[in-house]
Amino acid sequence: MQQKNFLWNLNSKINFFIIISFGLFFLSCSGKIEKQENGKFTELIKKSERQKELFDSSKFKGRALDLVIKGSNYQQAYRFAEAILEFQEALRFDNSPTIHYAISKCYYELGKLDLAEEYCLNALMMKENFLEALELLGEIYLAQYNYEGAVSAFEKLNELNPTKTNIITLARLYEIKDQQKAIDLYEKIIQEGDDIVILRRLSDLYKNTDQKEKHLEIVKKIYSYTSSNLYSILDLIDTFVGYRKFSELIQIFDDLNNKLPESDQESIYNYYGNILLDDTSADIEKPIKEFLDKLGNRFYLSWKIQYIKGFLAAKVKDSTQAEIILKRSLNLVDTIPQVPISVGFFFVQRNKNDEAYKIFKEASNQFSSDARFPYFASLALKNLKKDYEAIEYARKAYYLEPNDIEYSIHLGMLYDNTKQYDSCDYFYEKALEIDELNPLVNNNYAYSLSVRGKNLEKALEMINIALTAEPENASFLDTYGWIQFKLGNTDKAIEYIKKAIKIGDVSAEVFEHLGDIYNTLGDKIEAEKNWRKGLEIEPDNSNLKIRLNID
Repeated sequence: MQQKNFLWNLNSKINFFIIISFGLFFLSCSGKIEKQENGKFTELIKKSERQKELFDSSKFKGRALDLVIKGSNYQQAYRFAEAILEFQEALRFDNSPTIHYAISKCYYELGKLDLAEEYCLNALMMKENFLEALELLGEIYLAQYNYEGAVSAFEKLNELNPTKTNIITLARLYEIKDQQKAIDLYEKIIQEGDDIVILRRLSDLYKNTDQKEKHLEIVKKIYSYTSSNLYSILDLIDTFVGYRKFSELIQIFDDLNNKLPESDQESIYNYYGNILLDDTSADIEKPIKEFLDKLGNRFYLSWKIQYIKGFLAAKVKDSTQAEIILKRSLNLVDTIPQVPISVGFFFVQRNKNDEAYKIFKEASNQFSSDARFPYFASLALKNLKKDYEAIEYARKAYYLEPNDIEYSIHLGMLYDNTKQYDSCDYFYEKALEIDELNPLVNNNYAYSLSVRGKNLEKALEMINIALTAEPENASFLDTYGWIQFKLGNTDKAIEYIKKAIKIGDVSAEVFEHLGDIYNTLGDKIEAEKNWRKGLEIEPDNSNLKIRLNID
């Protein structure tokens, strides 16, 4: 079928995905009477008591009139198949574009898109400026995933009737494949007056097309209209942070007092504070200090704000204030376990294990069914070289969560350190029951056996399991080397321990092992050199001091 002008391009089918809502013209909608070229039918919709909308029967005659009214009734009752039969019969008496449109609309409602397209194109061939048919054609093409066809239809509709609705519809279509065209249309709309919905669409498009200055400008404009809206402020914060406009952003906090309730203000401080906490950029120190200065002593009784404030103070190396503030946050909340966990490990990282132990001990009482707290208390005690006390807490964790392999491994290590080898072996065996291929338990158990010179063949099997899982683990390589030394394979022992050292980040004990091997071989110079390297890593290592005759 041949069509004229723009219709020649409307039949192309290009798959795409779009979810967009358009207002549709229904056949039975009221509208202006417009006389058709053939003089027989004109389009009119009229309300009645029994129906929402009907064709104006005064403009139809004879058999066609009866069929159009009957078809319209079926259409209003959502009986589209029956309506189509009536409208098709009416075409025998008058080949009106309005009836073709009505049939197209019914086929569209039935999901028969090819037939809907055919009848809609028929209507447009008869009446090229048939606005409702153009809109329906665009909807049909959208349902067919024919992007180009939909754009052609709505471009023509916009050319004939450039209403705000039609412009927005076309702009939303352009957003799929040509965002700059969408921007141009939206900018045309706001020239006639700002519309917050359109401004938000432009904001997204400017961001997507990397038009930074325009994006920042429009976000500020949106904020000027919605400065008392929490989510607009959060969006503004994200934008300013994205463009690293920290000093400009912090000024906005001066506006909050008179525009937002206290709870919303707290949410904003909390939101921005978390952004600063997560930011690892080199230029973040100044924004953090500006934020802390702006925050001052506000929200003194809010654990969330005090928690963030404490960690931000630590981030700018104000450790004294950080400790005071973080302890305050602990006193403000006793129902959220993550707070004592984070604060406790803050002290662990600063080698203040005594403070960490107090926090975990208290939390262990508050959250008595949570195995993590006695476990963390045990870790702090272990760092304090209080292994026997650490065992007490480790056992509490184990009996709360006996199937957690981490707790079994930890107890195995503690019993190993205190030379309670029967208990050490018991908990390592328990760990292997949970996961016999776990690399850490295999390494630790193997090392314990090698130190004791016991079951070395079993130890060798276990360290091979560990190294299969993590062949570049320096600690595992050292264990393998030490087992080889105990088996009398000194060359292999030196090879693997040196490999561990080459990987890096090894403990003083690795150098102690290498020094011991050289000492056994009678190479005192190499032995002393490695012992001293170990002492550089751990200056208080008593074993190394004895070997070097240091008091």
